[in-house]
Amino acid sequence: MSSKQEAKDRDNSGVLFRNDRKTEEKHPDYTGTVTIMSEKWRLAGWIKKSKAGRSYLSLSVQPDNRPEPAKAAASTEVDF
Repeated sequence: MSSKQEAKDRDNSGVLFRNDRKTEEKHPDYTGTVTIMSEKWRLAGWIKKSKAGRSYLSLSVQPDNRPEPAKAAASTEVDF
């Protein structure tokens, strides 16, 4: 089982992966998902520096409204 699958199946846990598709400074350094109370959320993280010079990770959390791949394929069928 992949780490992505494990996070999907475990409540109150998540994963962040280095964003290997980052092409602009505003793109997050890390992306991933977290599941809280059986609801999936998208995570984005940026490495930043405080005024004191300490590195930290700034996070953004948004509902994951993307359709599941299997559901997306099924929704393209037209009933007659």
